[in-house]
Amino acid sequence: MVYARDLSISWAEDDRNWLWPSLQETSGVVIDAAELINECWLEVHGKFKTTKLSPGTLSEVVFVVKLKSSADGWDVPVNVSLTLPW
Repeated sequence: MVYARDLSISWAEDDRNWLWPSLQETSGVVIDAAELINECWLEVHGKFKTTKLSPGTLSEVVFVVKLKSSADGWDVPVNVSLTLPW
């Protein structure tokens, strides 16, 4: 699993734009989540070693986004791409 702190997120080091609240997953594990508070665009990059995957097993890529009621700007298309290694 790749968590938010392991990703390269645009302007993530700027506390004017991002908060890093701790959340408890259903498994009980506490993780840092990235909370966008002020930004006009979002860009996220990450890497995962495919050698950690089990051969012959179907894997899934999930990008979880939670929106607060005050969120706006999500009425336009969102582009997501996955680049597989050669």
